[in-house]
Amino acid sequence: VCQGDSLKEIMDHGISEEKRLLPRIIDMSERTGVPLVVTNDCHYMRREDAETQEVLMCIQTGKTLEDDQRMRMSTSELYVKSEAEMRQLFPDQQEALDRLCALIAELRSILADESKLIGIIKEEMLDIRAKFGDERRTRIEEAEKQEKHKEEIMHR
Repeated sequence: VCQGDSLKEIMDHGISEEKRLLPRIIDMSERTGVPLVVTNDCHYMRREDAETQEVLMCIQTGKTLEDDQRMRMSTSELYVKSEAEMRQLFPDQQEALDRLCALIAELRSILADESKLIGIIKEEMLDIRAKFGDERRTRIEEAEKQEKHKEEIMHR
């Protein structure tokens, strides 16, 4: 999607660690020339679903809401935000937001065009093969041949 470009993401969910690191990440982006993109970590669709997420986490971990030791979300801001909400959250990062919108548009285009999507998947597979080499592929092919041979013997 980024055609080889690197991007540095920034988020703001009202979490103190994010607030503390945000200026450092922006500074690093300016010093290195790696462009920023605004993103949003989403665990549920709407802000009002935060409590339901807490209940689901209790079910998954075998805890109750009353348990002081249970895993908790540190914010209720982990919902899908609108573009307007994101622009309000990052008034000084409009370029990074524009970059996000461009990425979303590009992804929608790719997902709408099956041949483009298949091309990207094939390219990724070639990258994986190059990364792991032909030896792994040869082992997989050999295992497949052995399995096929076993099936042939069993059907005789």
